[in-house]
Amino acid sequence: MFEHDPLHQAAKERYGFASWPGGKFRSAAGELTPRRVLFAAQPERVKGMAFLVRKAVPGERNSYTDYYSLGSDEERISISIHEFSSDEDAREGLVNILSHCMAIALPRCADKGLTVGDIGFCGLDDTVSSVFFVRQNVLVRVESVGRKRISVVEAAKEVDAQLQDHMSRMF
Repeated sequence: MFEHDPLHQAAKERYGFASWPGGKFRSAAGELTPRRVLFAAQPERVKGMAFLVRKAVPGERNSYTDYYSLGSDEERISISIHEFSSDEDAREGLVNILSHCMAIALPRCADKGLTVGDIGFCGLDDTVSSVFFVRQNVLVRVESVGRKRISVVEAAKEVDAQLQDHMSRMF
């Protein structure tokens, strides 16, 4: 789908796509095998935020965005969940996000002390106001969308914890 897009290909090189870990599970026989995760976040588990609404992403199956408020219109976040048919497709989706960022390169979340997903990237601000990560075949975007930029670290960690918990029960 993106093989002829020069921005996408350049982002893959810039972010070291070839070295990204894949979303594979070890089977009972010891083989690494991909598994498709079907996931819906539980909004009530995002602490300190009031859930506002869940909206389907137009034209995308199994994708939605949840909106939350910290108590005012100024402090809001969005959490978008996109399910792909494979871990490879989800990683390509992450590259697509990265290829459209205005920054030359975003730091890996691990470089900012945040461990989420199989691979993840954070915004450049000192206050981490955007996080993009993939776990298995699920792409997650967590962003501050209010007038006042706020940290999305705890929300990103919560969604990833929910995803990991869900996966542990599936497989």
